[in-house]
Amino acid sequence: MRRYDHPVDDMVCMFVLAGWSVDETLEQIASLPTDVLVERFWNDWCRGSEPGSGEVWITAFWEPPQIGRLHAFYTSKSFSQRFEQLVLAEDTPPLLASKARALLAVIENSAFDLA
Repeated sequence: MRRYDHPVDDMVCMFVLAGWSVDETLEQIASLPTDVLVERFWNDWCRGSEPGSGEVWITAFWEPPQIGRLHAFYTSKSFSQRFEQLVLAEDTPPLLASKARALLAVIENSAFDLA
């Protein structure tokens, strides 16, 4: 997860297509440290975008209803809360806090894209 060869969702899709459980794969991602998730999701969703204009990346290879399931996972309240806690923590490095704020904006803007 610390390498940026492929977006996270591309990797999730590849593992699931190879027979891995969607639930177990998403649980593994959710169990990662928040700072790792911020760096990774920021790279996938915000790098190269104007501030506030990033978007949740979901690969085109998912079929319904999995698209909605993955979208709900990435825009979950759980991730929002974790990223917000990181932003508010006094010991969070400023650059990491900035990335977490950008992700919060992406999640907020994307939360109802598939509704």
